[in-house]
Amino acid sequence: MNTYGGTLGGRVPKTTNLFFFVSYEGLVHNQTVDYLKSVPTALQKVGNFGQTKVSVSGAPVPLQIFDPFSSQLTGPNTYQRTPVPNAVIPRPDPYAQKLMSYFPLPNRTAEDQFGANNYEYRPIRTSARTA
Repeated sequence: MNTYGGTLGGRVPKTTNLFFFVSYEGLVHNQTVDYLKSVPTALQKVGNFGQTKVSVSGAPVPLQIFDPFSSQLTGPNTYQRTPVPNAVIPRPDPYAQKLMSYFPLPNRTAEDQFGANNYEYRPIRTSARTA
């Protein structure tokens, strides 16, 4: 916290009974705020979801992803998407990889097996007041 200010007063030059007085005061308060976020891991950024877990009724289950361009006939008028082996995308889209490059890498251990809150950000919030 920074508090600063000053005053200035005196007689106006070339007058006999005219005086002035000026006062200024300022206050700056810096405060850190902790944010916990979830960001993609280095493996997830390149399309490898083999170690990613999801919650199914509270239990950790390996993530299963499917190929959006391939499907299998499983019955009359019934199709199912083809699973991606080991949940590793063979040819990740370059635009998706560019988008993933904007996310920072995790900088702390995740709070659970699902990878939650693996990134901590501590900015300084400044509030200023002058009078």
